[in-house]
Amino acid sequence: MFKSNLLCFFAKAILDKKLKGFENMSFAEYLIFMKENMFIVESNKKFKKETDVTKPFFGKITLENLSTVGKISVATVSFSLNKNAAVGTLKLVFKK
Repeated sequence: MFKSNLLCFFAKAILDKKLKGFENMSFAEYLIFMKENMFIVESNKKFKKETDVTKPFFGKITLENLSTVGKISVATVSFSLNKNAAVGTLKLVFKK
């Protein structure tokens, strides 16, 4: 479920035209792109307490760094969910 939420974050950033190099991508194109071209290569997560996912909770996902070389991009994302119940960073690699 967490990967899906994170990929939704990227979908919003792409659809809002906030990621350089993806300004002309439609939502349908993003869904295909996400399925075939985006990989989590590093995951550092800490869970301090259990989160009941059947109830609403808040969190923050931040794009810390985005670098692109040719057709390969690397994004570092940090997150804090449910009053720091789950915190960490992820490194994503995706190709255009």
